[in-house]
Amino acid sequence: MIEGAIKRGLRSAFAGLLVLAAVAPALANEELHPGARAFFPLWDVRTSAANPDGRVTFIVLTRLAWFNQGDPSTTFQTLERNNCTQEFNAGTGSGVIPVNIEYYNKSCEQSSEIIFMSCADVDVIVLTSTANTVLRPRAQFQSVAGDQIGAVDVHLLDGKLSQTVRNRANENSLMGNAIISDSVEGWAAVYPAAMAKSTYCPICPFIDKSGGTGTPVGYEPYPMEVFIPFVLADGTRAGGGALTNFLSLYAPALFPAGSMADFRVEGHWYDGRERPFHFDKKNHAHTRFLGTITSDGDTTAFDPRFNSSNFVCGHTTNPSVAENDGAPRGVNSLLTGDASLRCDPLRDDVPPVPPNATLVFADTVHTSDNFDTGGTTSRPIGWWDILMTDDDIPSPIPFPGLRSGRGMVGVVLSSGAGGAEGKGIGDAIRTWHKDPCEIGPEGLNFAFGPPHLRDHGVLTNPFPISDKQQLMVIFNMLSFNAQDRVCHGRVESPDDLSGVTFDQGVQ
Repeated sequence: MIEGAIKRGLRSAFAGLLVLAAVAPALANEELHPGARAFFPLWDVRTSAANPDGRVTFIVLTRLAWFNQGDPSTTFQTLERNNCTQEFNAGTGSGVIPVNIEYYNKSCEQSSEIIFMSCADVDVIVLTSTANTVLRPRAQFQSVAGDQIGAVDVHLLDGKLSQTVRNRANENSLMGNAIISDSVEGWAAVYPAAMAKSTYCPICPFIDKSGGTGTPVGYEPYPMEVFIPFVLADGTRAGGGALTNFLSLYAPALFPAGSMADFRVEGHWYDGRERPFHFDKKNHAHTRFLGTITSDGDTTAFDPRFNSSNFVCGHTTNPSVAENDGAPRGVNSLLTGDASLRCDPLRDDVPPVPPNATLVFADTVHTSDNFDTGGTTSRPIGWWDILMTDDDIPSPIPFPGLRSGRGMVGVVLSSGAGGAEGKGIGDAIRTWHKDPCEIGPEGLNFAFGPPHLRDHGVLTNPFPISDKQQLMVIFNMLSFNAQDRVCHGRVESPDDLSGVTFDQGVQ
């Protein structure tokens, strides 16, 4: 049984989280800004017969300057917390702060290291395969590098305390990008880290179970529903070769450097004619091709139907077959090859058509969704809506009705070998997400888009800003109904946040 003092303390802490006003929607992109936590959902050091040294991933971290850093004669009495502050660490000099780099592989095994960054610093962390004969892997990265793919969770530490992951710095000065390079295929793909701002959170040292006392700092949560806004189906021709789409989707812990157990995702992807295809998966991390079937058991296709060989250029009543976007084209028996390519009169890779052959390029019965009048290409394309529906990590607060607080971050790496060395292509698409307090297509009765730090300015007094910030940190822990009450200003008691009576406790 939980001791009464702990229950009373929790009740008091939650009592400060009452909100009487709605959270305003965000007015700008919630990731392309400095923060205190940066999550990179993919590093890739995979090897192949053509590239035995493997791909290389560059994790690029930048820390903001302090005000007027370019003027050495200027002195500052007060520094804004969102800007770079000058810390002092014994043995490292002045103006530096420790930064924890937490590496995960696809099995969610962990390894970490600490680097030090000064104000206006930019650091490049090079991740390589254990098979790489030119660039040996970093010592702290080597233990997880064997899986060849994984994620990185980065956060600022308070340099005035001992250097443990719970001593989080409330300073939003960090920016980050990842670069994945395949020198043999001849491409590099760049994507931005998912940034989360830090905030003062007195209850956070208690709900963080990683040991020690910690500092009262929490973070904006990551979303529980994410979108891939577009992706060409696996197998689409690109650069002379077949395109593959590799999804790397992780559910970061509520606090940085935490453990990540299994989580289930489900939802739909939609083809070019808005037809839905349902999927349902569960794993530590969803690291697999979208529609390419391989012999690797852990990277079998996320949904084998998302492949150009399964797309048709016209309409179909088969619920397992997808349709292209664009005007359906007439399919001529003289043309051979992938059915998805026979839709397009502008391609230069279809066989020559004899002069006496007739091709009907426009379908006058089923007009194009993109108002095509005959001439625009038709492609096997779709978009994805992914919802986190189940989580093997329990709530960090021991009361029924609460969730773990995790969200999701993902990236799709689209690449094609190109058929010749140095002629490949590569691109990375980060997952998108809902605005604060917005219900997404899959999220009805499950989760709202989480609020961000900037949304607290519209909340009504008399509640202090620290209480509103705490509510933001634990927003994903709340049930859908509790989130709804928060977002619409209907919180009247602590019990409204959990859906239970706080005196129940846990036996």
